[in-house]
Amino acid sequence: MLFRSPEVRVATDLRGAANRVIYQMRGYAMTGEHTYYEAAKEELALVDKHLMEAKDLAEKAVNLKALRGQVVKATTAIDKYKTLIEETTAANTRIEGDRKKLDKAATEYMENATALLEHQNELMKKEIGGV
Repeated sequence: MLFRSPEVRVATDLRGAANRVIYQMRGYAMTGEHTYYEAAKEELALVDKHLMEAKDLAEKAVNLKALRGQVVKATTAIDKYKTLIEETTAANTRIEGDRKKLDKAATEYMENATALLEHQNELMKKEIGGV
């Protein structure tokens, strides 16, 4: 078994969870699929857990003075990313609503275009065939 110091373990776990959040959010942002968003929320919970572990370690460890500052930076970055997640979710919700409106408008357009074509065909038959 490979030995990892507590600082390296916490940093590695935090980085891994953060990378997975980014990956899942990219999928959600590009597709609007809620399964990506749900997976991102699960990974974000792990990010919070690992960040808490890092905070605890920074408070308890005497020799890890730099860790405390890095935890503050990570917390700030994660909080900003959470805001971006909220903005992405709001944008995807608006896009979903717009797509529904567009689908409805497309259906109405096709119904009207079909009715116009049928009417024009009737007029043409009357004109040509004397019907």
